[in-house]
Amino acid sequence: AAGDDVFSVPRVPVQAKAESATAAKESAQSQGRRRAMDILLRRLTAEEDWGYLPTLSTGAAAGAAADGSGKTPISISARDLESLESGFEVYGEKSSSATYRAYITYRFKPDGVRRLLKTARLPYSDAQKRRALVLPVLQTDSGVYLWEGNTPWMAAWKARPYTSELTPMVTPLGDVEDAGMISARGALALDSAGLAKMASHYNVSQVIVA
Repeated sequence: AAGDDVFSVPRVPVQAKAESATAAKESAQSQGRRRAMDILLRRLTAEEDWGYLPTLSTGAAAGAAADGSGKTPISISARDLESLESGFEVYGEKSSSATYRAYITYRFKPDGVRRLLKTARLPYSDAQKRRALVLPVLQTDSGVYLWEGNTPWMAAWKARPYTSELTPMVTPLGDVEDAGMISARGALALDSAGLAKMASHYNVSQVIVA
């Protein structure tokens, strides 16, 4: 069950306007579902094979054609997409008489998505590695920053969870204890001692300096 987290796409922002609140909600949720599947398929497959994937969020078909390798382009109808969804969760919902806005976590059926990729003969990976800690270092003309309040770069990493990626990623708390282990410049210099302390503190197998 833990591996099924890979088939979840968390907190996709959706927004739509229509003649009624109900129509706007349905349009936004459909829009988000397409975008979520785009994210999921590209998460599982190699970038060299993305040409065989449709871009559902724009309605564009896969650009690559079938070739001698046996790989074939994927096509997903609206009905197919709904059948691949196992559920969704809505956050921060806001609506009016004609608009709808929210964040939606979409969950897809692992066996159905695997079958889709196998039929197209596209190699894929759905095995999660151990989680990684991300240290978002902000570089500006006036200096480098990591623990100085909630910088825009740190806020960007905290804005949505990365727990469903093939390499799950978490961000640090940014408290006094963290600041005592490594500085922004130490992180940029890949200070092995400081990074090792952070890895041990957060019980992760790797630290990524972004």
